[in-house]
Amino acid sequence: MGAGIIVVPFWDLGADRIAELGVFFAAGGLLSLLPLPSEQLRNRLVLGFLLALVASLLVNGWVVAKFFLLPPLVIYFGTLRYPYLSHVRKVGDISYGVYLWGFVVQQFLAYFLHPGHLTMMALSIPITYVLGFLSWHLLEKRALRLKLPRAEPELVAGVVKTRR
Repeated sequence: MGAGIIVVPFWDLGADRIAELGVFFAAGGLLSLLPLPSEQLRNRLVLGFLLALVASLLVNGWVVAKFFLLPPLVIYFGTLRYPYLSHVRKVGDISYGVYLWGFVVQQFLAYFLHPGHLTMMALSIPITYVLGFLSWHLLEKRALRLKLPRAEPELVAGVVKTRR
């Protein structure tokens, strides 16, 4: 390790990589504050971003362009509706469980097996999805039943009061 290089030992990430990921996170957060444009405008923007992405690869501009092009593209593809995947909801909402368990599974696998990237994906994705499924059915769904109903506001003599 050279002088001036900071490495987070737990993740084995250099400060430059952490900064890069932080820029992507900040860009996604900032974009989430903007209203989504109309579908027609969104489709044109995505086409423009995809063309700019290809151009940046051809002229070696990827190093800078990725920060401006990837976040809106990821958000666009993340907000698309996929009708052929609608049956997936029948198994339950495993999204929070995947979020919750994904990091734990990856760290466990990295510590004990030291797999490469493809092996890590091949192992961590199915394990994480099974844990997300179990988490939904054994914990989350049951916990949501215990949630109190939302209070409805009531207008009395010009004053908004909350009633349960």
